[in-house]
Amino acid sequence: MPKITPKRLIAAVAVVVFLLIFYAVRSCGSGVKYEYSYEKVSIDKVEKTVAAVGLLDLYKKQTVLCRIGGILNSIRVSPEDTVKKGQVLATIDSTDIDQMLMKLNTRLESSRLAMLLAQRRYEGKKALLKENLISARDLEQGEIEYKTAVNDYKLLQLEQVEIKQQKTYSIIVSPIDGVIAQSFIGSVENQNNRAVQVNTPAFNVAPSLKTMELTIDIDESDIGHIKKNQKVIFTVSAFPDKKFSGDIVSVSINPVQKGSLVVYQPIVTCDNSDMLLKPGMTATATIVVASKENVLRVPNQALIVSPNFDDEPKHNEVPVVWKKNINPLQSSPATEIEVKTGLSGDMFTEITDDSLKNGDEVLVKIRQIEN
Repeated sequence: MPKITPKRLIAAVAVVVFLLIFYAVRSCGSGVKYEYSYEKVSIDKVEKTVAAVGLLDLYKKQTVLCRIGGILNSIRVSPEDTVKKGQVLATIDSTDIDQMLMKLNTRLESSRLAMLLAQRRYEGKKALLKENLISARDLEQGEIEYKTAVNDYKLLQLEQVEIKQQKTYSIIVSPIDGVIAQSFIGSVENQNNRAVQVNTPAFNVAPSLKTMELTIDIDESDIGHIKKNQKVIFTVSAFPDKKFSGDIVSVSINPVQKGSLVVYQPIVTCDNSDMLLKPGMTATATIVVASKENVLRVPNQALIVSPNFDDEPKHNEVPVVWKKNINPLQSSPATEIEVKTGLSGDMFTEITDDSLKNGDEVLVKIRQIEN
């Protein structure tokens, strides 16, 4: 064994002191602590929703068209006027149609007389043929002339029906009992004999201004959750602090391409008795797709946080939460508890077994604190 000299002893002591100082400094530099946040297990509602945006319009609105072109004679209603089915809303000048109808009536009468004359000739030729005074070819010619006259008369009758229909189109009437929601051609107070084109809108008529229709855009990934009669809560920018509600009355199966997205457009009806909602307003909507009352629940964060600091979540395993340890002397601040879950909502998840009870505290957040 080598002899321990004073120099070697001093060197060994120096090394030990150096190592002690090194680890002490290193330990001080890495003084990391963690703050654990907990929330209580509670009995309350678990709700799952789908977010959407949509556009408001009048419920069951009908657009009344100008079925013919021409000059407006009169406008008899204004927006917000109440109307009855069949009530005259406006009239279009029909002078040209009236003249066409008069000329056609004259032609129709001439054609009728020509048809009667051809019929008499044909009947006369049939009598002459019996007496062998004419040939069968002469009778055939008479029959052709009579049938031609009949066809000409029928064609003029059809033309008369069409022109009379055009005449009725000069009177614009309401298709339903309701309210004038919009006029595209003016009002009683503002008439200037303007020209209108065929098949252009004249009025929008709605059964009532107190019921609105909201068409919402639902992403294709969420449409499977949407069903008829689900409740919809929405807001509009004009009244950001007021919540409106409605019910889904239909779910369209036809996709709509909006940019790179595919959406579906359910229809929602909503009350507008206070007359705050207007056609064309954009709504931000929330659809309640699933809800359970008075169930045991934990915050969603409790199912994803872990004091083990796992880098990645573990899939296909039993869900767990970390229950707060009451005894401060235990080595871990929380104990892992396996749970059975039910409805997974927006903020809370239902617990369906007795692994937890109301009032238990579960870990929801870990925050690092550096000394």
